[in-house]
Amino acid sequence: MKKILCILLSVCLLALPMSASVLADDLSAPPQTQHEEVGFLPGSVPADSGLTDGISFPLTGLALSMLENGTDYDAASDTFVWNALYYVLSLYGREDDRAEITEQALLLPSECVDDFFAALFATRQELPAIPADLSGKIRYDAGKDLYVLALGDPALVSLDLTAPSAAAHGLFTVTGTLTVPDSGEMICSFRATLAENDTMFGFSVVDFVFS
Repeated sequence: MKKILCILLSVCLLALPMSASVLADDLSAPPQTQHEEVGFLPGSVPADSGLTDGISFPLTGLALSMLENGTDYDAASDTFVWNALYYVLSLYGREDDRAEITEQALLLPSECVDDFFAALFATRQELPAIPADLSGKIRYDAGKDLYVLALGDPALVSLDLTAPSAAAHGLFTVTGTLTVPDSGEMICSFRATLAENDTMFGFSVVDFVFS
């Protein structure tokens, strides 16, 4: 039985780098917090939530990141990890109740980034350093212990997600389809293997493939 989830995605312009002046201004000026209406606030998701209650946002962002960059799921690659994280944080970070938004940037505490990292990569224990080629899109401010990301334009997609089914070794699998809401045109379909845990989202991605 499929569960239909329509999700508002705030898609960042991933090719748009942030200038040094933007980063400096946003870290020095008091940010004005904004929130958009969505199905849940990631920062408030309890770890004991059902799998389908929390997985929709990270899985959708991961799929769109892989499509945008033309890559396969590769948790061993630091570049893949940060490309995926940047995309997912750009989509959903602003909906986290720990986020702060200025006119040009999204400010996220390190614990928020760690929560999304844990959901996306079950086999990685420590967040790697940001690759140099992504420094124009996201950077870490050690003094404030937060990450600064560029803002972008919103877009609308629909996720059709199956209920999780048990797999070997205590894992679960789900399949999903992303479509354009107005036309119903399919963007992609995928299968994800998940492990339950005690993190914020209640799961971590073990593998993710397009189908």
